[in-house]
Amino acid sequence: MSVTAVLHLAFHGHESPKVVCGDDPPEISNTWIQYPGDPESNSPLPLPIRRKEEGPGDCFHPNEVGAATISDFVNLAAVELDR
Repeated sequence: MSVTAVLHLAFHGHESPKVVCGDDPPEISNTWIQYPGDPESNSPLPLPIRRKEEGPGDCFHPNEVGAATISDFVNLAAVELDR
């Protein structure tokens, strides 16, 4: 199985949080994706792309845990390529 496929599987259960980004799980505490108003957003969208009242964050960029997970898989792929 490719590293990309394994990363995709790793994110199952950690998708965009329900209520703010949709009706499906997980709760905010289990997401690896930012959400509007996320106080720990690491890539806030600039105005006017987002509405001012939403604050930083969106429903598709990884949060800190998600970004660290992605970087771990990128490193694993590089090691597998003997880089």
